[in-house]
Amino acid sequence: MQKIMLAIHSNLNSFFVRWIGRFLSVVALVFFLTSCPSFLQAVTYWSPMGIATDGSGNLYVVDYEWSYIYKYNGSSWTVIGGGLGTGMGEFNGPEGIAYHSGNIYVADAYNDRIQKYNGSSWSVYAGGTGTGKGQFETPAGVVVDSCYGDVYVADSFNKRIQRNDGSGWFVMTGTFGYPCFMAEDGYYVYVADEGSNIIKKIHGTSYWTDVGSGAGTNPGQFNAPWGVAVDGSHTNIWVADTFNDRIQKYNGKSWTVIGGGQGTNPGQFYRPYGIAYHAGNIYVTDTYNQRIQQYNGSTWTIIATSADIPGEQHATLMLRQIEALRLRPEVANSYRANLKKVRNFISEIKIEPAINQLEAFIKKVESDSKKEKVKEDEGNLLIRMATDLIEKLQ
Repeated sequence: MQKIMLAIHSNLNSFFVRWIGRFLSVVALVFFLTSCPSFLQAVTYWSPMGIATDGSGNLYVVDYEWSYIYKYNGSSWTVIGGGLGTGMGEFNGPEGIAYHSGNIYVADAYNDRIQKYNGSSWSVYAGGTGTGKGQFETPAGVVVDSCYGDVYVADSFNKRIQRNDGSGWFVMTGTFGYPCFMAEDGYYVYVADEGSNIIKKIHGTSYWTDVGSGAGTNPGQFNAPWGVAVDGSHTNIWVADTFNDRIQKYNGKSWTVIGGGQGTNPGQFYRPYGIAYHAGNIYVTDTYNQRIQQYNGSTWTIIATSADIPGEQHATLMLRQIEALRLRPEVANSYRANLKKVRNFISEIKIEPAINQLEAFIKKVESDSKKEKVKEDEGNLLIRMATDLIEKLQ
């Protein structure tokens, strides 16, 4: 469902549609779950959106769909925050992410705030719904100036950029259609303006410069670009040209399409949203394909997929799915108890008991489906998720 809301979010720019979209997302989710059986066959375990890197090459990825924040150290994934909610370290549709001096900043879009993670705990860095300084309406992007530590936020729904230089927040001059993800190279700050189909850059506090030539499919033209990255040369700009399903590079003189075409092969994409640079490599969140791709200057490689999500987290997502389906209370309680046992077994590295518990869960769902305690499509969805988890554990 979030994919559909993302499409609405990215293609329709009127204030009315965006405002209504925010508050109807839950209603729409229920409608699709109950009225569109074929939709239930599509399982989204991971919706990677924003992405950032640190000096050691670790990746930090935002899961928009399930509201989790992941860290990837090159071999394994760790959940460092998340779960739907308004508490510290909980999120509602997080989008952008940034790293600076050991801290992680996340644009907690639908909670209208920026959260900060210091390596051990989360706190609200800034937020509150509104149009005042330090208040936001669906902030999509965040970046921190590597030289001075100033924090920039794409206050997307308010169509503006806010900056905190340590003494307080102020609204920067400039006109935006719908500012999204951001980047910086210690000299310039860059903004992907999805609403205007342009990349904007600034040095100082005013005088934004447009990079690119607007909407279209030619090199240097865009269709709802969300992501932007720079490689430290103050020249090369990399853009996730989201709805053209491609990546573009600008070398200061000309644009080149580096990868693209909708598909599932390496170098093909289905709605790439986020992009980041580290040590000669470009990392892209290939969002609707549920994966991360890496470009080393010559070759694209798929470095992570939804299959890499830890088994314990997979069980947690199944619990979240049960809440979304709004099953009968007695049925939902039974499923929750079963899956909590699965999650505990996995956390204790008791793989065989976890698999046995999942097999019992599948039999229970099959039985409930025959007795019409669970709708057939809902049952099929849960069985598929359980089967996928068994395959992951084996």
